[in-house]
Amino acid sequence: MIKFSDGSLSQSENSWSTRGGVDGRLEAYGTEGSIFVDIARETGVRAFTTGAQGVAGYVVEKSDASVGWMYPVWGEYITGGFVDEMKHFTECIKKEELPRETFKDGVVVNELMDVAYRSAKDGRWIALN
Repeated sequence: MIKFSDGSLSQSENSWSTRGGVDGRLEAYGTEGSIFVDIARETGVRAFTTGAQGVAGYVVEKSDASVGWMYPVWGEYITGGFVDEMKHFTECIKKEELPRETFKDGVVVNELMDVAYRSAKDGRWIALN
């Protein structure tokens, strides 16, 4: 969790061990309302299987089971941002330009993650320089 100088809070969560397949979403709550974006489970595609006689097999990306309700990600290569990422990468090479994300951006992300892990381990707020 991040506490900003004005007292507002921000929380980010990520896990590769989520059960039931990919669960990629954004939720923002404010004093005047909220917004929810679900790029993985609100795709209009849902599946249910009893798993009887191995009928289901592979159904959902990164799922640990093949029984019950599952939410296959429709067009995962699009919703995951891979198409835009590769398009930007190849355009940078073609035009001999630097990418939008810089080395410094990567350093900032790593510093943020380091502070987050340290804060969770110590159980206290840690200021980010």
